[in-house]
Amino acid sequence: MEFWHKMMSNKSLVIVFCTLFALQVLAVMKDDLMLDRIAKIVVIPVLFTLYFTKMKYMANIFLTVFLCSFLGDVFTVFHKNELTHQLAEMAYLGSYLLLLGVLIGQFRKVRFEGVVSVYLGLIFMFNAYLLYVLYGAVKDSFVDDMSLWLYAGRGMAIVLLVFLAFALYLSRESKQSIIFLVTVACFAFGDVLKYICELYVYFWVFEMLAIALHSAALIFLLSYVSNHHRKAVRDSVNNESLQSASSEHATV
Repeated sequence: MEFWHKMMSNKSLVIVFCTLFALQVLAVMKDDLMLDRIAKIVVIPVLFTLYFTKMKYMANIFLTVFLCSFLGDVFTVFHKNELTHQLAEMAYLGSYLLLLGVLIGQFRKVRFEGVVSVYLGLIFMFNAYLLYVLYGAVKDSFVDDMSLWLYAGRGMAIVLLVFLAFALYLSRESKQSIIFLVTVACFAFGDVLKYICELYVYFWVFEMLAIALHSAALIFLLSYVSNHHRKAVRDSVNNESLQSASSEHATV
């Protein structure tokens, strides 16, 4: 409850999310291609503006994640041929792989009990089976192998992200683990709705939900990065204070 209260109390993020989503809805309802392009492209620059007005630093890996996602948005907006579509998928896949690297780095000190390990293993196998079934159902919809493998790679990456984020949450149950789990869940459900619109049947409500979930995922990720760096600053200050106190004690 404390986590959701803090998210709702951040009025700037809530206002940005509602404004961008309203622009997307308006663009779809009016079939305004230019407005739709603007609304998609400005999401990450606006979030960066909000972030760097409060923070002075962002780790390179997180900066690259947002950059890859931004490039994916750009290639999606200016999609003219199969090459730009593949470049967009590569950019999104790159951002997911970088997030996987962040999660894997969190697992160095994680220990699971036997029952939890079996539970997580069953969840992973079930998700992998669903991905395999989906792969078999849509592979005939692609005109070339590259697009097929990019879709499959992105799907596997998001399955791994959800699995690892859920495992990390079970092991720690911290605010940061909840934020990361919500982030990857938004990415996952947004991708599912996007693929439904692209590969099965187009429904504008699904498109709106996919856009909203993608934007929400970026906002939650920005919140995760902000908390991560604030914690790093606090830990650095505490370590300096302890070292200073130890030096004074040794001098005495």
